[in-house]
Formats: sequence, C-alpha cells, structure tokens
Amino acid sequence: MARSGWGKHATQVNTSTYPDDGTSPIGSNEWNEAPDSAGMLGFTESIKTISSGAITPVDTATIVAAESSTSDDLDFITYSETSANDVILLYSDSGDTITVRHNQSPGSGQAAISTTSAASVVLSATVPLVLQRRGTTFYQIIENSIATLTATSSATLTNKTINTASNTITVTATDVSDFDTEVANNSAVTANTAKVTYPSSASTKLAGIEASATIDQTDAEIRTAVEAATDSNVFTDADHTKLNSVESSATADQSNAEIVAAVEAGSDSNTFTDADHTKLNAIEASADVTDTANVNSAAATTVGTITSGTWQGTTVAVDQGGTGVTSSTGTGSTVLSASPTLTGTVNAAAITLSGDLTVNGTNTIVNTSTLSVEDPLIKLASGNNAADSVDVGFYGLYDVGGTDKYSGIVRDASDGKFIAFKDLQTEPTTTVDKSATGYTKAVIVADIEGDVTGTVTGNASGLSATLAVASGGTGVTAKTGTGNVVLSTSPTLVTPVLGTPASGALTNCTALPAAQVSQGTMASGMVLVAPVLGTPASGALTNCTALPAAQVSQGTMASGMVMVAPVLGTPASGALTNCTALPAAQVAAGTMASGHIIPDPTLTFSINSQTGTTYTPVLADAGKIVTLNNGSAITLTIPPNSSVAYPVGSSLTFIQIGAGLTTFAQGSGVTIASVGGTATAPLISATHGSATAIKIATDTWQVVGAIE
Repeated sequence: MARSGWGKHATQVNTSTYPDDGTSPIGSNEWNEAPDSAGMLGFTESIKTISSGAITPVDTATIVAAESSTSDDLDFITYSETSANDVILLYSDSGDTITVRHNQSPGSGQAAISTTSAASVVLSATVPLVLQRRGTTFYQIIENSIATLTATSSATLTNKTINTASNTITVTATDVSDFDTEVANNSAVTANTAKVTYPSSASTKLAGIEASATIDQTDAEIRTAVEAATDSNVFTDADHTKLNSVESSATADQSNAEIVAAVEAGSDSNTFTDADHTKLNAIEASADVTDTANVNSAAATTVGTITSGTWQGTTVAVDQGGTGVTSSTGTGSTVLSASPTLTGTVNAAAITLSGDLTVNGTNTIVNTSTLSVEDPLIKLASGNNAADSVDVGFYGLYDVGGTDKYSGIVRDASDGKFIAFKDLQTEPTTTVDKSATGYTKAVIVADIEGDVTGTVTGNASGLSATLAVASGGTGVTAKTGTGNVVLSTSPTLVTPVLGTPASGALTNCTALPAAQVSQGTMASGMVLVAPVLGTPASGALTNCTALPAAQVSQGTMASGMVMVAPVLGTPASGALTNCTALPAAQVAAGTMASGHIIPDPTLTFSINSQTGTTYTPVLADAGKIVTLNNGSAITLTIPPNSSVAYPVGSSLTFIQIGAGLTTFAQGSGVTIASVGGTATAPLISATHGSATAIKIATDTWQVVGAIE
C-alpha cells in the first residue's frame, strides 16, 4: 500500500468544489500541504482527579491528583475504546503522593495497570510513568529506575547528553556489547556503588545465566530459575498464565523454532522487544557497570545524576538542558530568550533603558523618592475610550492621627466637572466614592479667570471689571457711606435713618410715622396714621365711634362708651347673665371647659340599617347606631386602623333586630377584648340585644353590652 505521511490530512481539498481563486476559506496548498517532518512531538497536560481508584484520561500527558487528600492509589484507567494502542504519560500533581498499584482486578469498562516491576509505583511530578494499552490492559513500557553516576573528578564524556535542570546524564548508544567491561574501565564512575543501567531484577537474571547455557535445560531447571526471581518484571501475570498451561511432561527436546514460535505467540507480552532480545544476547557473561571502556563505546542509553565534579568539554545545547554558552555575567537564573519574561526582583546599581519601555500587568509600583518625567502632558485613562465611566485625575495619601486619608483632584465621570477633595477615608479605585466616610470638598487657593459658579468663600480681589449683580456683585466700583448695598431702583427700606432735612417740603408721602410726630408740631393738613395719642388731660374724644377693645381696661370706660367685639377673658367668679346660650358654632364636642352647662341638650343619633349577613363598619359609623336585621347568622368585622382610621375613643353601637345572631370578628391586626365566652369573638346574645365597640388603642377594641 502507498505510504501515508504522519499528520497529513486524510481528506484532501477538492479544488473543483473549493477553487483556489480567493473565494474559498482555505486553499488546497494550505490544507493539502504535508506537515513538516522536523520539530518535536509535544503534548498539552491535563489534570485528572482520581475517583474510586480510577481516572479517565483524554490527553497523552496527564497529571493525576488525589481524590480527597494528598495521598491516593491509582488502580484502573477507564476507557470505552479498547482497540487503540494509546500511549499515556502519567505525572503526580504537585504536593500529592499517587501510588499506581500493579495488576488490580478491574470492573466493567476499566483497564488494569501492569508495571514492569510487578509492584506498586509512586508517580513523580517530573519523571513520567509511560504506559501503552494492549487490549484492556495498560502496560508500563519504560523502566523508571535511574542509575546515579557520581563524578569524583573532572572527566570528559563523549556522546552524552546532560540535563542541567535535573542533573541527569543520558548516554546514547547502538550497541551494548561488553557493556559491563566498558563501564568498569571508566574511572569516572568506578567509585559509584549504585552501578545500575538496567533494572536490578534484569541484571540479576542476566548475571545468573551460565556462559555455556544451551536449550537442553530440563523443565525443573527452567522452573526453578524462573520462580527464584521474586521481584522479576520479565513476565506479566498473563505470561505466568501461559507458562502454567505448559504440559507437565514437557521435555527439552523442543527445537529452537518451536520455542521461538511459542514465545512469539504471546501477542500481549511487553517484556522484551526483538531489539531488547538482540541486545541481551550480546551481553557478555559476568558483565558489570564498572568497565569505563565499555561505557565510552557502548551503544546503550542510560540516565544518571551528576552529584559532584565539573563538566568539561564543549557547550551543552539549550535543548539538551544546557545554556549554550560557556561564560556568564552576574548571578541568578540564566536568561535564554531575546525577549525574556523576568520574575522577582532585578537588582542593579543603575539601569538605563534605550528605546521604548512597555509595561504590561495590573499594577506598576514605583518605589522612589524622586520621580522626574520629561513629558509635559501626562496622559491618564488611556483605555477609557469606550465609555465615560472612570474618574480621571490624581490623588495622594496622608495620615491624620493614625487614620489614612486621601486627597486629590479628578474629573468626575458622572457630570464632567473637576472636583478637589480631601479627608476621604476610602481609597479611590476607578472612581472617587463621594458618599464614603470623610469626603469633603477641598479649598483651592488661586487666582481665577473666567466665570465662577458655586459657593465662593473668602475675599475676591483683582477683578478686571465690575462683578454683575446676577453673579453676586454690586455692578459698580464706587460707593458712598457705610452699611448694606441698595441694589434696586425702588427699594423698600426697613427702619432707615433719614436724618433731618434742613429745609424743603416732604412730598409724595401720605403721612409721617406717628413716632416721629410731636404733639402740636404738625403742619396744617398733615394726617397722622395710627397715632399713639396717650392719655388726654381733659376734653372730649370726638369723631370716634368706639375705643378698640384691646385699649379698654375693665372699669375705666367712661359712661356711654360702647365696646365692639370685646374679649372678656375668663371670669374669676360670678354668674353669666343676659346670655340665653352659647353660640352653637363655638361649642365643639369635648372642648367645653369644666363646669359649663348646656341646658336641655337634645342628642340625636343617626341610624345605619344593615340587612346582610356580613358587615364591616365605615368611618361615618362613629357615633351612630348600626342595626343588624337578618334571619341568618351575621359576622361583624372590626376593620384595622390602616383601613378605617377611627380616632382613639370612638364608639360604635350595634343593635341586633333580626333572629340571626351577630358575632364580632377581628380584622387583620385587630385585637378584640370582651367578657364573652370567646373574648376575641363575642356574640350578641339575643334579638333586640345591643353591644358597643370602643376603640381604646390603635388596633385594640373593647366590646361591652348584651354579649355572651
């Protein structure tokens, strides 16, 4: 079959349907282009939280988080698709301890996890656990054990990759022939007691293989060798199941081809690949990891950690974990990018930046005692171009008696006016909260040109022209005399001091004020308005029909004088005679003084006749008699004050005329008190019986009368 490039679109653009003439959203050249074979295969991480011992990953790189604490077990991977050979890289979430347990019993729709060590594996936050699915089981395909190489002196390592971030060394090789001898000859690693290139279980098995081993071993020898490996990750449980099915009478007369066919028939085995078998077959007997010559020339891949010593040789590339350079300036972390993102504090005696400086972020804080800016016009609120929603200006912080306060000058977005404020105890955000504690308008001391609105306190000087009356001025620049300024052409003067004219006639005046006129000094024809005459020594008072009542004292009136509408006051004693009765309009209910007697009063009550089975009194019923006439039971509801506002003290009288008995009921919020069998719902006891409801508080009534 024709080779299909990895990552290439399976369906190509049909140029007949989507021509390359600019009308299609994408042309065939862009869509059908084969992907670049260069580059790296990368994955975006996603976090999955364990639920009942299982996760359902959707991405190759998966971070596993504990379910309810910082420690949890991962037993299964839930997947609906079982035919894809998915590869998963598992990491632990930061701060969590996740233990992957080997070959647990899965439920429906779950896949078990088979580790190479046949034991539990604790996930790392940095080194992935690599799994590949075969059928319904996820198998670990890369051993996580890492050998540690300690350099006790300077050494030159050839064909090695160093990761400076994790202090690990990787040796890339194509041949592991005589690997142990080569490691043993390398003086740089002979002192390392942890000489592990392959998992310890694999090395143990390989070391136990006799040099002249052949296929003539008996079943018992094979079984003993296999079962003696208690920590072997050579075979999975499925492999053991296959071995257990070998017939008990099997002998060593099987041919090489038969043995190979039997092993390769294990389609679900991930113990060794063909390449692994090739490498293992080439390892010399008694091989170890102390052979320096073998390490230098071996074609295997090993990962280790440099714990001491000095790296010697050429630069280590950035993609290999190095810096790409051999010299440095300053201290701290290495900056590798042309446009780096720096975090933390940059310390320097002085920094001079050339070109434009763009600062992104939420807060820019300048901790400096002196700030000098060349720009004569500072632009504020540069992002306020969509709506007038923020106040524009500046403010400062000061302290009064231990209380932080703020003062500033801003343009108020609500009305477009500039405000100067002080004593605000709430720091402004995008607006100044004028309703917050302490907000006060500040005083501005300045010379002002142009129109001024609002309240001006203090003295205004230096005006270039008169200040108009409409603006609070006099409209003139000269004055005569002292006192208040008179602004009207026809003013009303209150108690003015006119002085004494030297000569002339007082014209356009109907009369002189009585207090200014002395008896006998008035010119002929002058009229006194409401003069104070005093007490005449003698003579007769003429042209006066009566004296004003307020000027007459009891017992001082001359014979024949008549008082007009006098105010008699309250007699201390005596009898009121020659009076037939008090005027009706002067008598208000309840306002008569104690001791007043109304002779033979006639009291008349209005009647409100009701014939229904329910009734709620109205305001006009106060002081009336309400008759209730119906053969069936009647409910009489006293309304709340919110509905009918009777004055406290009002009374309502009810007479039951018909055979139907009347029961009082409380309106919403009303309380009725009585001596009836049910105090809050008294009953008029019989036909022609009566009861009176008296309001004694806002919503409290007392019912008295023929009730039960």
